[in-house]
Amino acid sequence: MILENTVKLVLDIYKYRKILPPKVSKVILGLGYTGVELISYAYDPFLGLASTLPNIIQSTNCTKIDFAGSLTDKSFKELMSWSYRPPSLEKIIGIATLNAASQHILAVKTPYR
Repeated sequence: MILENTVKLVLDIYKYRKILPPKVSKVILGLGYTGVELISYAYDPFLGLASTLPNIIQSTNCTKIDFAGSLTDKSFKELMSWSYRPPSLEKIIGIATLNAASQHILAVKTPYR
């Protein structure tokens, strides 16, 4: 419930504050962490991280990653919606995207100046 509310809040901020949405520039799946980099006009890139769950990478089941090589073609909103999925690589990517989007919002709205 908290995760869903957070994603909704972030999407509402983009919508009602009229912030141009960033684009996904890199997605890196690592053994310890997964990173998503978002780029936005006139700003340095924003990086979001999420822990790569050990039980997913230690699984003896070899799974095919259907989305390999095409993640940067997806919108940040689509990747962020993956955070709703059950524990999986997709969920981890979704949470990392949410973290990157929060950094973007903080930079654009600069509440701490």
